[in-house]
Amino acid sequence: PILIDTFEIKENRIKSVSASSMENLVNMTTLSLDENMIEIIDTNLLAKLKELICLTLNKNKLLGKHFKANGIVRYGMDKDFCIKLKILELSDIGLDHFDETLFYHLNHLESLTLSSNRIKKLDDNCFIKLTKLENLNLSDNDLDSLKPSFFDKMLSLKNLDLSKNKLKTIHASIIFK
Repeated sequence: PILIDTFEIKENRIKSVSASSMENLVNMTTLSLDENMIEIIDTNLLAKLKELICLTLNKNKLLGKHFKANGIVRYGMDKDFCIKLKILELSDIGLDHFDETLFYHLNHLESLTLSSNRIKKLDDNCFIKLTKLENLNLSDNDLDSLKPSFFDKMLSLKNLDLSKNKLKTIHASIIFK
């Protein structure tokens, strides 16, 4: 395998990423594919990148309908998906909703960015397994409410960005755990 640690392919016109295109990069820890035209990422690719710590897919065409209809199967976010992942950025990909189990196996995730999407509602348990999550960015979405118990299991959370949503009230239990 090639010993590239960080691979950035930002601001290109890439539409899909196949497993064969990076088959020799199994030791890669950072993959940045921001600002492309990516609609599909081969499930096999994500399963092969077992050393990946940081994955950024900001400003692509991974529309929310793909997450809703095919969820974790399409993007390989199952038990074999990037088990060491600490940073995941899915900003401005047209995401409006996602299956509550989408992030279940990302036990080491410390930072999650879902900003600039169209998320209207969060399932009660969508982040319940993210016990190491320190940074959560949900800014610039369409959230209008959050249940008071939503962040109860997120004991490591240090930074929460809810800017530019449609929130009308904030419960004290969200701020004071």
